[in-house]
Amino acid sequence: PQPFFDNAFSFIRQALIREDKGIVSFDSLTKIFDCNRYPVNKHRFILDIMQSFQLCHELKNDRFLIPNLLSNEIPLEVEMQDWSESLQFQYRYNFLPENTVFRFIVRPNQFIDQNYVWRNGVVLKLKDNIALIVSSFEEKTINIFVTGLLNTRRDALAAIRYELDSINETFPNLQISERVPIPNNPNYSVDYQTLLACEREGIREIIPDGMTTPIDVQLLMNSIAPFTIYQRDSKLLSKRENLKERISKGLAKLAE
Repeated sequence: PQPFFDNAFSFIRQALIREDKGIVSFDSLTKIFDCNRYPVNKHRFILDIMQSFQLCHELKNDRFLIPNLLSNEIPLEVEMQDWSESLQFQYRYNFLPENTVFRFIVRPNQFIDQNYVWRNGVVLKLKDNIALIVSSFEEKTINIFVTGLLNTRRDALAAIRYELDSINETFPNLQISERVPIPNNPNYSVDYQTLLACEREGIREIIPDGMTTPIDVQLLMNSIAPFTIYQRDSKLLSKRENLKERISKGLAKLAE
């Protein structure tokens, strides 16, 4: 129950030394909790419950990382890095639950890069790609930036989106807009569902709100969607296109 977690977090936060960076040892709980209210034999149960709700994860040597207790400050090394040339994607919420971010930090914790994790975000190393996932509770957004090997950026993005989408689905009343920032012009973006609709309807170009020049729908979609088997194999792609053309001609003759 939320009041239970709020009380538990309150006790831990009051006693946590900030240098611990959100890491609590199991033995330290006897000094943190009011043992009259939270008996020693219940401490493991409390941590197990928190893990089951993806609110913390166990490290080595009986230590636990609790995202809710991390520092709000983004690591300087992450802040100084240039993310402008990265592959980008954005989630906009009508209301951004804090647990969305905390649970995301916990789920792919084995991929955290160089311990770059703070209360509002995390950096992940996904094979040949580095991904920054950062939230803004004031703006109610989660922004994703993926750098590294160009050919696998979209696959890394797809893996991150899968985790976030799985978490978002547990909040049925959330209103979420997925946005695709325009490459080299990130101040403008296009709704992802609009791009999908354009692709289905064969609309080749779209003018984003605030812009005066059209953008190529397929090029923008190709920049974020994972490679399909057809995109990886030009021969298969050619066969598929020829098949589509034959089907189209066949349907046209039937309609005559």
